Formats: sequence, C-alpha cells, structure tokens
Amino acid sequence: MEQLRATAGRLREQVAELEVRARARPRIALAEGILVERYRLAHAQDAFVLLRRASQHANIKLHQLATAVVRTPGP
Repeated sequence: MEQLRATAGRLREQVAELEVRARARPRIALAEGILVERYRLAHAQDAFVLLRRASQHANIKLHQLATAVVRTPGP
C-alpha cells in the first residue's frame, strides 16, 4: 500500500509539472517570435536556443525568461 501511495505522489508531481509546461508553452512561443523579429533570426528554433542558453546562464526558469522577453518593449 505504501508503494502505491508513493507512486501516486510521483504521478501527481509529474502531472503538476506537465500542467506548468503546458501553460508556459504559448508564452515561450510568443517570446520566440519576438526574438526572431527583433534579431532577424532565421528560425524560431534559433530563438529557442537563445532563450534556453540565457535561461541556463542566468539560472532562471525558461518560462520566466520568456515572460520577461514578452513584457520588455522592443527598440
């Protein structure tokens, strides 16, 4: 029974993480589009790589960085 409870707890955590990712994805896509336009990047994938690297370098969550990009006015 204890093993079942532990498994259920892990599954709840996984579901919560997936929900966060699902809510963040549109914001990340918007930030990608903004970066493509601002920096004249060839592909959204290039923008995602920039976001991911900056997120890792600054040690902040990708969705938080995407929110900052979306909220920051362009040139």
